[in-house]
Amino acid sequence: MTHDADPPRNIKELIQAATVEAGRLAQLGRFQEAETICRKALQADPAQASLWTCLGAVRHHAGDTQGAIAAFEEAATLTPEDADAWASLGLTLGIAERNEEAVAALREAYRLDPGHASAGKNLGLLLMKSGRPQEAAETYRTLCAAQPADAAAWGWLGHACAASDRPEAARDAYARALTLQPEDAKLELPLALVERDLGEIDASIDRLSRCLAHDPSNAVVEFALAQNRLLLGDFAAGFAGYEARWRRPGMDMPAYPMPLWTGEDLNGRRILLHDEQGFGDTIQFCRFAATIEEKGAEVTLLVRPALKRLFAGLGLRGAVSDAPPVERFDFHCPLMSLPLHLGLQRASLSPRSPYLTAEPALVTSWADRLSALAPGPFRVGLVWQGDPASQSERGRSPPLDALRPILDLPGIRFVLLQKYHGRSGLEAVAALPHVTDLGEQLDTGPDAFVDTAAVMTQLDLIVSSDTGPAHLAGALGAPSWILLKHVPEWRWALTGEGTPWYPSICLFRQQVRGDWDDPVRDLRGALAERAEKASSG
Repeated sequence: MTHDADPPRNIKELIQAATVEAGRLAQLGRFQEAETICRKALQADPAQASLWTCLGAVRHHAGDTQGAIAAFEEAATLTPEDADAWASLGLTLGIAERNEEAVAALREAYRLDPGHASAGKNLGLLLMKSGRPQEAAETYRTLCAAQPADAAAWGWLGHACAASDRPEAARDAYARALTLQPEDAKLELPLALVERDLGEIDASIDRLSRCLAHDPSNAVVEFALAQNRLLLGDFAAGFAGYEARWRRPGMDMPAYPMPLWTGEDLNGRRILLHDEQGFGDTIQFCRFAATIEEKGAEVTLLVRPALKRLFAGLGLRGAVSDAPPVERFDFHCPLMSLPLHLGLQRASLSPRSPYLTAEPALVTSWADRLSALAPGPFRVGLVWQGDPASQSERGRSPPLDALRPILDLPGIRFVLLQKYHGRSGLEAVAALPHVTDLGEQLDTGPDAFVDTAAVMTQLDLIVSSDTGPAHLAGALGAPSWILLKHVPEWRWALTGEGTPWYPSICLFRQQVRGDWDDPVRDLRGALAERAEKASSG
């Protein structure tokens, strides 16, 4: 029998009956019996792609991913114009983490049938998972054109556009999805986040408030609303809602036997304060440990091992520890819950700066090294890239090329403090005669920021994006200029050249989302003025 010949009627009936029975048995969980039926039918005609597809589905539901792949590959080989075969193959390849092969199979399914919803969905999801949101957006855009009434497709397009930093396109896609499927709670939250990213804070707050009224227990929505409140400077409502972070999926508060401190009298009591979130958050909020000590408490500050040495410079009477506590405490409290329980208001935020000091021995050592490595009357530290793995990183770090206009200013010795991320393509900049690259010489041991802190004390100015080193500079009281994206993280607020969190910091803000030219131009002018004063003074 040739592969392109129609099978006799009795064979057709056998294939149809086998497919139906195998499917029935698979639904009952009798996978081995279902596979036996498929194999017997294939003995009669091994060229029947539908039987290979059926066998692949049976194996897939039985958890035999590799076997399913082999069956679907055979089906796709026999019927290369069958989009369903390629879609099934792509799905199982993706489950097996064979992502590039999965993308190729799903692209083939999509090429054969641009309206194939499952192929489009799975291809887009796989591209998103692989960190390729722009390609995912193109896939979903094609699917939306073929299925314009598919609300889910428009929602997926919104997610892909948001992930690829195209909030206007994301907003339009989400709005279209909500037109087709009004009040879809799964889309209201991401649309509100996009509105925030576009600076439409009131619209974002209204949308999140409606979502929360509809679902008061939704901690993710409550947390997003809290961030908006904090961005506007409403500390009372903002920090109250910020507690919802612990009720989000996978975000349980550390379990301690002592009660959570919520404002009780601390005089003569022992309290464990523990860090959370990123290094920058811990540096920003560790200031409140001293406030708790002033209330008469004996404080132990529990931090990650990498921060223990740095935080010895807080000057606490109590201990800084990096080990799980074994002693008894009266209370515990996460660092970022302290503003709520202290009743902190933006207007009353104490400029407790500097509240962190660098190690004297390291300061002396780096002072000597910098005299040789980076001579000059005006030394400027430079940091431009945060951790790209951070959820907050998108759009907040300028590329090094955006900072090139400041590097040609005369009279300035630039000291590069950038570590780990953002160092690709650095050779041309580091080779400039007035640039000293310290990145790979800093904090080479297990302790974070200890060398960086010492170096910062020897610089006339630090220029940074919104990163952990920016908080370090502020905590040290080092003069610092911070470049911020159009809608920054809530701690920097929406307007103003300064911040009550760090009196030594001056802020240079994007006026147009994604455009670093204006803030860098302003920063360049201010730098030129400072350099001229330094050279003449």
